[in-house]
Amino acid sequence: DGPGNMGFSGHAHEVDQNCQTAHQQVRFVVDHYPRRDGLKTYFIESGKSHAGWELSRTGYSIGHSIAEGYIRNEIGPNGFDRVREPGRDDMVFLGYDDAEIRVGPEENTRIRLHHPDGGTAYALSYKPQKWAENLEGGTKPHLGLLGHYHKHSWISPRNMQVMTGGCVCWQTPFMSRKGIAAHVCGYIIEMAVDADGSIREFTPRQFPFYRPGSRYVGIGEAAA
Repeated sequence: DGPGNMGFSGHAHEVDQNCQTAHQQVRFVVDHYPRRDGLKTYFIESGKSHAGWELSRTGYSIGHSIAEGYIRNEIGPNGFDRVREPGRDDMVFLGYDDAEIRVGPEENTRIRLHHPDGGTAYALSYKPQKWAENLEGGTKPHLGLLGHYHKHSWISPRNMQVMTGGCVCWQTPFMSRKGIAAHVCGYIIEMAVDADGSIREFTPRQFPFYRPGSRYVGIGEAAA
């Protein structure tokens, strides 16, 4: 969600105490993001929000540091020492805001990863539909995967498959105040494609997660 010491006023109170700085967030992801033998994660980050707050202010890239490692200063017997922290060799950072992955037997099926700007809309499909409408001719992917909105949806505009893939962050107090829901889920997508890259079969399987409970006060017990 971006370093707690940046972002909106009060953001530090909504971020874990061990994730207040960019280096702490990198360390948290490196230590806790799931690792599976034979699987790699290809990812982008925002250049303007969340991790992008750090990038725009200091030039430090959280995503690049997760994948490639980083150097931090540590106080030693002779003053400050420069310590190399390793990254994750199973995580591949593709850059900021927009990246294309090619898959299929001849790598002709184009998947676009996109982190948009602005807030969520009144209708789940509105923002991904406008994104699809505004793509220039000749630049359309076969599949567009959009983040940022914390929603899940699936539409097929302009002969493309376009999905907003949900999120892995529970609704924060900020989102609750703004009336923004969080669709916590993941997908496994199965596709059958032609040699030219066209998608002939498209089957997304959703795996939703639900918060185990909410905080409450029992008035009767409190009165007793």
